[in-house]
Amino acid sequence: MKSDYCAYPPQLADDVEITEQSDGDRMAFIAGSVVVGRYILLREAERRVLSLLEDCLTPASLCEEFTLRHCDKLQPATLAKFLTKLDEVGILAGERAEGRQPPEQQLGAQFYIR
Repeated sequence: MKSDYCAYPPQLADDVEITEQSDGDRMAFIAGSVVVGRYILLREAERRVLSLLEDCLTPASLCEEFTLRHCDKLQPATLAKFLTKLDEVGILAGERAEGRQPPEQQLGAQFYIR
């Protein structure tokens, strides 16, 4: 059985793509992995957190840096919940659980049952 873990400190997976889209008068961001085939819609504050993940900061340091750069407090519990969501979607680096394998690998398993 394969273990499931994300890298520490949390980092974006190498195959993550982030694109900008205009959502009326606000910017929205779509982040995800082509390999995993899952995407998530983000707003500006969430995109700022993603950009800090590129600095390989620990969660506590990331909260501090977010406050310094953006003059807005990021609670550790809020960050933990967001990181959990990113890991579920397959955006964080690390071992991916079987539930987050590419769709063709998930579907292929059913054809070997006899």
